[in-house]
Amino acid sequence: MIGARCRSLVATLALALATTALACDRAPTPRPHAPVPAAADPAPAPAPAPAQPELEPPLIPDLELPAIAGIQYLEVVTGGASADAELPMIVALHGNGAFPRLMEHALLRNPGTATHPAARFDSPARCIFLRGTQAAQAPGHARWFSITANEAQASPEQLAALSAQIADRSDEVAAAITALAAARPTIGKPIITGHSQGGILVYGLAVRHPELFAAALPVSGWLPKPLWPKHNANADAKGLKLIALHGARDTVVGFDADKAGVEQLIRLGYDVELHTFPDVRHDLSPMLGHLRDQLRDRLADQAAGQAASSAAEPARQ
Repeated sequence: MIGARCRSLVATLALALATTALACDRAPTPRPHAPVPAAADPAPAPAPAPAQPELEPPLIPDLELPAIAGIQYLEVVTGGASADAELPMIVALHGNGAFPRLMEHALLRNPGTATHPAARFDSPARCIFLRGTQAAQAPGHARWFSITANEAQASPEQLAALSAQIADRSDEVAAAITALAAARPTIGKPIITGHSQGGILVYGLAVRHPELFAAALPVSGWLPKPLWPKHNANADAKGLKLIALHGARDTVVGFDADKAGVEQLIRLGYDVELHTFPDVRHDLSPMLGHLRDQLRDRLADQAAGQAASSAAEPARQ
């Protein structure tokens, strides 16, 4: 019986060994592999940084300028015209502490602001930029009056003193412009514009010497009450187109004071408009596009008037 059990154990052991051998000889079942990811496209090269605009060199005042009737000036011809050509004349007056080259850049080339862009002024014209008659602190910088608008509006004595300075300066500048228009080949009467103290002076010129100008465009200016005309506009005054530009938030030369003067001139029969810029302070840049458009319109009016006058001339002969 023991022998039978031994034989049974031997048979079982042999069967197990045979099964193990078969398992070892069998090729292993292949396992699936994860797919190899395709090579990713290379990341695009970063876009080149936009070219930075070339910065203009800082504006430096011309310390030496020609003078006429005691007032220095810078002369610039626009629109590709020849310096000797017969051209309409635009006279521009800078503000307190500025200088002619700064006013030239502002009037002709300043691009305005992001919300109020301004195309360059390129109409053919002879542009004259006068230097203020009183020296400011920095060399070459100047002003027209020693009293500011805020100082004048806060004191009756200062108001009277500023008004007297405006009257005197208006007469001096009128003499210089008359001499310039005679010395240069000029079409029609000059157009006068100015900013801040220059705008105040434009008002003085408009009410004291309206016969000299085809149009007057004061920007951020003001006509003090002592200089308001005492009589209704005469023919010369009615013939002057006066267009004022002013920022409603101006605190340097107050908007309300300018508006009061304009309303008085209208009551007296002057041809005056006040163009208001609601969100603008004492800053010329946001108003440049509109100012240049007005200058172009005034030049077009002047050219049309000259053409009509020339056409009528043979009929009178």
